Amino acid sequence: MDTWTFYWPYLASTVAGAAVTAVAFLWFKSPEPSHLLLSALKYLVHIAVGTLIFSTIALAAAALHLLIHALEPFQMSDLIISGLVLTEHALFISDLMLFFVFIFRSSAMFAAEVSEA
Repeated sequence: MDTWTFYWPYLASTVAGAAVTAVAFLWFKSPEPSHLLLSALKYLVHIAVGTLIFSTIALAAAALHLLIHALEPFQMSDLIISGLVLTEHALFISDLMLFFVFIFRSSAMFAAEVSEA
């Protein structure tokens, strides 16, 4: 198992843990816990669903990795193997970059919503 495939769930749990921490902090520090709690729960659900979607795409990259290793004993053309490896890396890197953009934008929207209160 590759390192990036192994650590993907830990990244997701870290993000979820940060969201839960934000919920707890806002609940105890807010003069209006109902509005902030609703915003925090909405943020938490948004992050959880987004993480699930991006994890699914990362699993597709991991499946492609397994397919590449399954095809190697069949003496496939180096061009085909190289194209599949390039596709696997491009899929995973673009997924990871878009995941970070998603986290940043979701956090910015959450911060803007909380600062309005």
